[in-house]
Amino acid sequence: MTDELREKIKRFENQDNSVGPCVEKAAHPPLMLELRHRGNRTALPYNLLLSVEFNPSRHLEIQFSTGKVILQSTRPKSLEPLVDLLKEHLVARLDEIDEVSASALDAVPIITKINVEPRN
Repeated sequence: MTDELREKIKRFENQDNSVGPCVEKAAHPPLMLELRHRGNRTALPYNLLLSVEFNPSRHLEIQFSTGKVILQSTRPKSLEPLVDLLKEHLVARLDEIDEVSASALDAVPIITKINVEPRN
């Protein structure tokens, strides 16, 4: 487990209303959803959000007018709390973590892969 992940977990454990080290919840609706994946950073405006589809056995899919974002997890059911937060535009940032680090966490949304797919 990296020092950065340890610090995130420490902050998560000391916060009220937190939903885990992979999710930064906003106090007020942000203008954009930031995604941090494989060293990349992507920000998508909430005003282009079309739908959020949760499949508890596979993934969570977020449709924007410009494309889609697929969140995958070693425990897909852990992504369910994100549905309401995304519908209410209360997620500021989503981070993916490696599977080894994810295995050390329980009962929080775990994101092990974020795929950003532009619309053709």
